[in-house]
Amino acid sequence: MKKVLLIVLSVLIVAIAASVTYLLVTGKGENPDIASVEGLTSETDKGEGGVVVTNNQGKNNKKAKEEPTVFYDLGTDFITNVKNSNRYLKVTLAMEITNEEAKKEIQAQEVKVKDVIISVLRSKTVEDLTGDDSQENLKRDIKKALVEKLGLEDIINLYINEFVMQ
Repeated sequence: MKKVLLIVLSVLIVAIAASVTYLLVTGKGENPDIASVEGLTSETDKGEGGVVVTNNQGKNNKKAKEEPTVFYDLGTDFITNVKNSNRYLKVTLAMEITNEEAKKEIQAQEVKVKDVIISVLRSKTVEDLTGDDSQENLKRDIKKALVEKLGLEDIINLYINEFVMQ
């Protein structure tokens, strides 16, 4: 009985895979070049093969002006002591920013941005950095400090690319 069930399940999986492949190849399915997730739209640029992510969020979601979001890698390892311990922390960060103009503003203040980030990192204890939500809390605290101290409200999200504590 298990053998028959396994064969039927295998045939069903192959049939579904073949159907999806057929729809993608022939273009008879939904447009695979456009996908929307929680207010963001991703469109494939057929000319260059790139992807543009568009932020569709606006007041009351009324046909918000579409602007591509921009990712900015701070290009440095933040290495600092952990507060009240003999340990150190190494973090690399990237930012998702609302648009290219906001990226230029952040680049113009890069020294200040790095200083704020290091200040937040140095204020964290081992307990702050090891909890279940520690990295999400750290990203939230860094973003909040950047807004409060430098007025950088165009940061959509921060991404931790490397996190090492020894």
